[in-house]
Amino acid sequence: MRARLLMPVAALALLAGCAAPGGRAPAPVAVPAAWSARIEAPPTAASPVAAWWEALADDELNRLVDLALRENPDVSVAAARVRQARDLAKEAGANRSPQIDWGVAGLRESVPSASARDADGSKQTIPAFRQSRFATPLEARYEIDLLGRLALGERAAAAEVAASDAELRAVRQWLAREIVLAYAELRLADERAALARESSTLLGELLRDERERLKAGLVARERTREAERALAEQNGALIAIGHERHAALARLAELLEKTADGLRLQDRVDYFARLDLSGSVTPDLPAAALERRADVAAAWQRVLAASDRAERARLDRYPSLTLTGGAGFVSEAIRRWLTGDALAWVAQATLQGPLFDGGRIDARAEQARAVADEQRAQHRKVVVQALAEAETALSAAQTAQEKVAFAEAELARRAADRASAAAARSAGTGSRSAHLQSEIEQIAAAEQLSARRHGLLVAWANAQKALGR
Repeated sequence: MRARLLMPVAALALLAGCAAPGGRAPAPVAVPAAWSARIEAPPTAASPVAAWWEALADDELNRLVDLALRENPDVSVAAARVRQARDLAKEAGANRSPQIDWGVAGLRESVPSASARDADGSKQTIPAFRQSRFATPLEARYEIDLLGRLALGERAAAAEVAASDAELRAVRQWLAREIVLAYAELRLADERAALARESSTLLGELLRDERERLKAGLVARERTREAERALAEQNGALIAIGHERHAALARLAELLEKTADGLRLQDRVDYFARLDLSGSVTPDLPAAALERRADVAAAWQRVLAASDRAERARLDRYPSLTLTGGAGFVSEAIRRWLTGDALAWVAQATLQGPLFDGGRIDARAEQARAVADEQRAQHRKVVVQALAEAETALSAAQTAQEKVAFAEAELARRAADRASAAAARSAGTGSRSAHLQSEIEQIAAAEQLSARRHGLLVAWANAQKALGR
């Protein structure tokens, strides 16, 4: 008899073991084989760069990035979400395991006396009733994974873990770029401030010369006024540069979760001159860049998770099979509580499915399919945005290199003009004012070159992030 009862249960368990979860998402969005015509890509993908900012060979910058990656609150938030997703994945995996509960129960029941009438109308008295019951139950439940519903839930939870990991990586990539950009703004302010002070000194000397020439009647008063305006504008620019440096320092402090007063960095006036970023951006193939992009990976994992949840919601309209069992000691007296004749057990297999629910399951399935469609659309959007960002960043890096080359050529011309003015002054054919003016113009060209080199560094950092590094 027992064998006959166990045969249907064993057959259902075998079917559940053979059932495989389905409903996986479609293939990812197709990407182009190469970048646009202006961007030259190597025939094979470049190796991923773990810490691209280390190519700048700046120990102070490396320290700031490492500190930010450890202490930035956005990183802490993303890391906490990873832990939450992993805990939910553990819970989803535990749903496929048996659950066993235990307990100890004591019951004292008292029923007062009562009266009742029989069918012939005679009155009967029921005496008072009292009893005690003591139990030590052990209950077990196990849901057999018919059609792979529980496996789908576990797989969706694992995809959420992968998505959270990718989002943490995206935050770290964003943070590294933000630290580099804020640090570059700080160093640009240092160089501009040094050049502005030097230019201000020269403009002061030029103003004194113009005033002496005005007293001698050699020039008109308008020349003196022009020199005064130039000096005032330069001093105003020096004040603005100070504000820009403070803003860059405050941005760094915010990213490091510190105060601007607590973050003290020494001035550096030779930062951009020593950088060599030519050819540093390796535009590997679009597929390789998208594979490294953390935001693309996160969006795709969300697609997988939503697709699995949609399939699980569809399967909710089919029956589920649960095995339950219980055993324990039950007795009316403590002295017989744990004796052999007080042992009781029960086993049950339940096949249960929905018959009528007013459309709740269908509504949940439709909602889950809508979420899956939303995640697929979001993934396509992220892919398109990532490709556009990479194209723009690589093009901007090329343009920035060209601007640096123009600025270097302009500085060389200004240096040649200064040398010519110095030679003319030595030969007695040139004036000191012309010499000072050529020095001021050379400083302006040097400041422009620093700005162009800063722009190249910004474009280089943006390209690294756009390529998923």
